[in-house]
Amino acid sequence: DNTENLAVGDCPCQYTFTMGNLSALREWNADDPPSSDEIARNELNCLQYQGNRNPFVDNHTFVDLIWGKLKLNDTSCQQACVPANE
Repeated sequence: DNTENLAVGDCPCQYTFTMGNLSALREWNADDPPSSDEIARNELNCLQYQGNRNPFVDNHTFVDLIWGKLKLNDTSCQQACVPANE
């Protein structure tokens, strides 16, 4: 089912296994960094439940390190959603 190959992007497509709206998530991350409550919840989840931390709560600048700086108003689709055999 290729769920292990899912990628986040701005053009959700079943044929390229792309999901989400990366530009909206990146804008949200830039406009609303983690609050002290979110940081405390991340700590609690790590210690009591999950055993792992959310690195984007620990350091929200990781988003820019992974995907580069946010370019506002750049919402054009860079790929066509067509079957691979076409």
